[in-house]
Parts: sequence; structure tokens; C-alpha cells
Amino acid sequence: MRRGEISIRLPSSLEYIPLLREIGERVGFFLGMPEEKIHALKLILEESATNVVRHSLGEDKGLFYEVIFHPKEKGIKIIIKDKGKGTRKLSPIPLDEVIEKEREGGLGLRMLEKLTENVTFRKRGKTNELTLEVAWD
Repeated sequence: MRRGEISIRLPSSLEYIPLLREIGERVGFFLGMPEEKIHALKLILEESATNVVRHSLGEDKGLFYEVIFHPKEKGIKIIIKDKGKGTRKLSPIPLDEVIEKEREGGLGLRMLEKLTENVTFRKRGKTNELTLEVAWD
């Protein structure tokens, strides 16, 4: 079964992250995700959005980022877009290279790698784009 895309635009503020977690939980239930994958989805969204707010846009409610949910058969692709400074040159690079270059930090990236099947960073014009894929049986 194929379902439509769901998207939300959020202000760049950490106070909206619980709302994004709640939306992720509802999307997961709607798609029939197993409970453990819903929990993982909430962690993925929290870590990714926190990074956008802290490292790309800053705490500025006048700036926004977008989260797009692309349901797939037994999976979901999540795209998070922002027009902030980003945290590095965001060309498509394997996550293990990102982690290797950021040994002092990168714990959130390690978590994303463990909780997803695929993570990709890229820059499209002035837009930073993080794509995460989650699958389940």
C-alpha cells in the first residue's frame, strides 16, 4: 500500500522538538510501525532536529526547517531541510566518513547510523538536506 507524503514546517527552536516527536509517533502508528521502530523514529527526529537548531539555524523562531515523511512499503524516508549555515560541506558522503572526521563529537551521528538503514547529507543550492531511511518487517 502506498500512502501520501506528510510534511511539517517548524520554527528553529528547541521548544518545538517535543511536538516533532509527537508527530513522528503519530505517523509511525498511522503507518503500522512496530513499537520499537516508533521509539527509534522519535529519537531520530529529536537528534536530527536538535542538530538543525543548534548547528545550522540557531535558536531563531523567525527561521524554519521542514520535515518530510515519505511512507514506503514497510519503511519510511524522512527528509529534513533547512537553509541555515549547515555544520560542514554537505555533499553526499558516507556517514562513516563524517564520523571519522568528527571524532570529538558525532555521537548523535553514530546513533542515527545505528537506528537507520541509510543516512545521507547533501546541499541543494542554499538548502541543507538530511535524508534518513527506516525499515521494518
